[in-house]
Amino acid sequence: MLNPDRLTPNQFMTMFISMMVRNNMEDFHCEHLTNAQMAELNPIIREGIMQGLLALADNSEHNIRLTQMLFNMIPDYWEIPEEVLKPY
Repeated sequence: MLNPDRLTPNQFMTMFISMMVRNNMEDFHCEHLTNAQMAELNPIIREGIMQGLLALADNSEHNIRLTQMLFNMIPDYWEIPEEVLKPY
């Protein structure tokens, strides 16, 4: 098991959010992805989450522009997630 004491706060948040994403994808994984495909997808998800956290935390002009650009790329049809913690 991963020792959270050895992680930076961003690493901890990335790993935690990645596990939540993975658990929420489990049914999709079972129905549509092989274990090999999921193993290839998992590090891509973790890296994307880490890059997002780092960009949001960095108030440099570049990352402010990046954040605005990426936010503007979100399509209108994406549902807004509910702010309710599901029981696991």
